[in-house]
Amino acid sequence: MSRYLVLGAPGNVGRRVAERLAGPGFPDGLVEEALAGYATMAAAPPPAVTSTVRDITGAPGTTLSAWGAEHAAYFGGERR
Repeated sequence: MSRYLVLGAPGNVGRRVAERLAGPGFPDGLVEEALAGYATMAAAPPPAVTSTVRDITGAPGTTLSAWGAEHAAYFGGERR
């Protein structure tokens, strides 16, 4: 069983996540590696915000959620 907890998960949720990941299709040791990687990413400082998108495109960057809402019609949804 994984020794890593899913950050922010109450009670035994971390254990249940590890058990579900350990199902068919996951090679031995992959769950440990995946959860260790997630723990490392969660503990790291947030990435720096840069002006690269604006510098290259001339327009500010946007979130994936905002982009998806603006382009929903291309995927069969309604624009929000």
